[in-house]
Amino acid sequence: MRRRIYKTKKAITLIELVVAMALIAIFAVACVSLILPISVIYTHNNDLAKAQLVADNVAASLRAACTGNDVESAGDVWIASSGYELIEESDSISSLPSGKVLIIRKSPEYCISIASNYEINGTLYGLVKANDTSDDATYSIETGAGGLYSRAIYRMFPGDDPAAETVASGVGRVHYGYFASGTNVNSFVFPNAYYDFTDPLTNTAYDIYTIDLNFSDLTYDVVTGAPAYVNCLITVNSDNGVAYSRTIALHLS
Repeated sequence: MRRRIYKTKKAITLIELVVAMALIAIFAVACVSLILPISVIYTHNNDLAKAQLVADNVAASLRAACTGNDVESAGDVWIASSGYELIEESDSISSLPSGKVLIIRKSPEYCISIASNYEINGTLYGLVKANDTSDDATYSIETGAGGLYSRAIYRMFPGDDPAAETVASGVGRVHYGYFASGTNVNSFVFPNAYYDFTDPLTNTAYDIYTIDLNFSDLTYDVVTGAPAYVNCLITVNSDNGVAYSRTIALHLS
C-alpha cells in the first residue's frame, strides 16, 4: 500500500510577528513598572540605613566628647551662634536658646568647642603652632627631629608648614576646637587662646553625607544650678537634601 506524504508549507506571517512583538513589549513594560518602584524603595532604604549609621557614629562621638567635663556653674556650658572666635575678658557673652556651637569647660584651664560648620585650615594650623610652647612645635617631618608632634591638627595636614589656603577638614564635618580658656565677669568660660583642633571622624565615616549640628534646650540641675544636659539635632545631608535627622540628649556632668 502506498502511503502518501503531504508536505505543507507553513511560516510565521508578518502579522503574527507584529502581534508577538507587541505582546513582548506589553510584558516588558509591565515588568519595568513592577521592578522600578521596588528598585526606588530599595535604594531609598539603603541610603536611609547609611545615613542612620552616620548619625549613630556622630552621636557616639558627641557623647564621648561631652564626658569628663569640669562643669560646676551655669557659665561652664553655653551655646554660640557660629565660629571659633576668641573672646576677651571685656566681651559680652550670653547663652543662646539654640545655636551651632557648644562650648564646654573641660578643666580649669581648657575648654572645648563642638561644631560642624567651621573649616580647619592652614591658618588655624599656624595659630595652634604659634601658641605651642612644647617640643612639638619644633618637630620636623623631614628629619624626624624635635618633640612628639602629638597635636591632632598637625596630623591633619600633609606637611609641617601647610599653606594658609589648605583645608584639612571643611564644613559638614564634626569639629572639636580646644582652647586655653578664660572667664568673664559673668563667669562664662570662653575660648581665650588656640590649643588644638581635630576632626574626630574619618572621611570614610561620613560616606557621601555631610553633617549639620544644632544645639538647644540647655537644661540646668535644679539643685546645683550647673548645666545638666543639652539637646543636639543631628542632620545628615546628601546631594538630594536631608537624608536623616535625629535629636539626642548630651549629658554634661
